[in-house]
Amino acid sequence: MDEHRRLLCSEIEHLRHYKQWKDKWNNSWSRLSKEKDQLLKERDAALQEAHMWRTELGKAREQAVVQEATIARADEKLRASEADAWVYCLHIAICYSAVVVPD
Repeated sequence: MDEHRRLLCSEIEHLRHYKQWKDKWNNSWSRLSKEKDQLLKERDAALQEAHMWRTELGKAREQAVVQEATIARADEKLRASEADAWVYCLHIAICYSAVVVPD
């Protein structure tokens, strides 16, 4: 009977240690699972923010293209106006030199 009792006590002790180990493992697993969920949420938020910034960058590039075209048109109008001004000045100069001013 003593041998039987000793074996049972040994088995109970073994089961007690196993339960402690399993509880510790379950706590670790639970903590790691929560950390994983949090990291996944952070990753998803970062991906969403990156997408938003890519969209904003695309809009900014479009706006830059439109502004460059506007600047090019304004430069062309300026060159045309300068050319018209030179033609007008030459016309005035020619007309003025053709007019004979009496002394």
